[in-house]
Amino acid sequence: MTRDAILRAAEAEVSVARNAPLPRPGLPMVTLVRNEMALLPPFLAHYRDLGIGHFFILDDASDDGTAAYLGAQDDVSLIVSPHRYGDPVTQADYPYAGPVRPGMRRNNLWKSLLLARFVGEGWAAQCDADEFIHLPPGTDLADVADRLDAQGANAVWAAMIDLYPRQARDVLGGGAADPAYFFDGTRHVTLSGRRVPRHRYESARHRLAVTAGVARPLPFHRRMQLRLVGRSQGPSGTLVKQPLVRWHPQARHLTAHVTTLDRPSRSVLLPLAHYYYHHGTGAKLDGILASGGYNKGNAAYRRLAAVLTALDGRGIPLTCPLSRPLDGYAGFAATGNAAGL
Repeated sequence: MTRDAILRAAEAEVSVARNAPLPRPGLPMVTLVRNEMALLPPFLAHYRDLGIGHFFILDDASDDGTAAYLGAQDDVSLIVSPHRYGDPVTQADYPYAGPVRPGMRRNNLWKSLLLARFVGEGWAAQCDADEFIHLPPGTDLADVADRLDAQGANAVWAAMIDLYPRQARDVLGGGAADPAYFFDGTRHVTLSGRRVPRHRYESARHRLAVTAGVARPLPFHRRMQLRLVGRSQGPSGTLVKQPLVRWHPQARHLTAHVTTLDRPSRSVLLPLAHYYYHHGTGAKLDGILASGGYNKGNAAYRRLAAVLTALDGRGIPLTCPLSRPLDGYAGFAATGNAAGL
C-alpha cells in the first residue's frame, strides 16, 4: 500500500479534536487511553522528564474527565475516532496488514495509523498510560535513540515488569492513597537472536493468579524451561514491547506488542515498569466490568478482579520473598531486566 493510501486510511480512522498549542522540542509519543485519570498526571510528567515534547493521545470515549484534562495540556494533541477499542477490524480497515486475524483489536490499527499520520518517519515513543520506561540518571529517550541509530537498529525491546503495592486493598480501595510499589526481583526476559525476546519468568501476574486459585501452577518442566531456555511467551502472554521505534509509514503493528520493524537492538533492553496493580485500578475495574467493550468479553479484567478479591478476602499480601522495592533503573539492571545503557 502506498504512503498516500495509508495516510488516507489514517485520516478516515482518527481525527484531531485539539492540536497542542505549545509542543516542546523533543520526541513524539503516541498513546491510547480510556479512563486513566489516576495515571495521566504522573505519566505526562514522567515522559516530559524523559524528553517527550509532543503527546498524540487517542481518547477512547473516556467518561472520567480524561478528555478535559488532556485538552488543558499545552503539549498534548487530543485524537478521537468514530470507532471504539473493542470494535472489530475488517480487511477494508487495515488493507496493508495482510490477512486480518479473527478477533483483531482496534488498538493495533490505531497505533499503526497514529504513527503513520503524526510521526511519519523517525523516532517515536509508544507506551500505554500504565507503562513507565526507566532510564539511567541523566539519560533521556533521545539519547537512547542516538545509541540505537549508531547500532543501525530501528526499535528497542522492553521487559514489562508488573508493579504492585503491598496489599490488594491498596488496589481495590480502602488502602494507602499513595502506596509504595514493588516488583518481582528476578530476570523476566533475555534478548536473543529470535524475533521476540525469550521470557524467563512466569510474571507477578501469574504468581498472584496461582496464589488466588484463579490459575494453575506451571508444571515443573515448564518452570525449568522458562528459567533455563526461555519461551516466546510466558503463561500470561507476551510481556515484552517495543516502546521506542524508528517508524516509517509502511510499518505496522502485528499485535499490541510486536511490530514489523525488523532491526531491534540486540544489546539494549529497557525496563518498562507496568502499573498493572495501581491505586486507581479498583475504580477502573468497576467501570470496565459495568460497561464492557474490551477484548474477549473483558476476560482479562474479570480475571484481575477475581484475583484481587480473593487475595483481599483471605488477607494475602501481593508481595512475596522475591519482591523488591521500585528503585529506578538501577534496581531493574541489578535483576537482569535492563541492559545496554
